[in-house]
Amino acid sequence: FQVGFVAISRRGEVGAFAIQMGFSFSVTNAEYPKGKVLESKSYF
Repeated sequence: FQVGFVAISRRGEVGAFAIQMGFSFSVTNAEYPKGKVLESKSYF
């Protein structure tokens, strides 16, 4: 069972958090114009 949250601020900052390990998300912006896959922090 996995629940993950992805957040973006009005300034374009992104972050994520999940219950279990292994939740990843991708970001494409000025800092990562070709995209980047990031691993979220987790509770367990």
